[in-house]
Amino acid sequence: MRLFIAAEIPAPIIHRLGALIEHLRGEIAGPRWVKPEGIHLTFKFLGEVNEQDLPRLSGALGAAMKPMMSSATPPLVVSLAGIGTFPERGRAKVLWVGLREPTGGLETTHRRVAQAVQSAALVPVRGRERVFSPHLTLARFGEGPTPAGLAHAIATCNEALEPSGESFEVASVCLFQSLLKPGGAEYRKLEEYPL
Repeated sequence: MRLFIAAEIPAPIIHRLGALIEHLRGEIAGPRWVKPEGIHLTFKFLGEVNEQDLPRLSGALGAAMKPMMSSATPPLVVSLAGIGTFPERGRAKVLWVGLREPTGGLETTHRRVAQAVQSAALVPVRGRERVFSPHLTLARFGEGPTPAGLAHAIATCNEALEPSGESFEVASVCLFQSLLKPGGAEYRKLEEYPL
């Protein structure tokens, strides 16, 4: 099973991101656009995991998220924070909307997810992990050069997006299965862990 751990995005934000994608389609040629209903905040991509390992993973994730359920923990409110690309320099591979969360709660959630996965011993521990950079993927670029007009489209959208202050609460983390289909990946929620 191809698995990842992520937070769902509320429908009003998905609708806003869908409108943004439609706008950008007219400005940028060439990328593979994400289906708005498939947008999520990924904390950890696991890849292939044996089905018999699911109970161990689920138990580890449930235990890792319990301390965050304390009534003393403030709600995890995240704001949309501009558009950019990975990598920041050179040929663009991913177009994304950034997320801002001033309390450090996203980083804490990411760290707890990573610890749960490590404690479940499902994925080999690699050298250095990538730095967690909370974002929502809008599009992926192929092997060709960075599309003309990308920098201008990003600057224009950032002017429109930044003052909006649109925000949403991350209330849970979910374990998803990614099903690769000819029309693109489909995601099935297997478990949900309240924060």
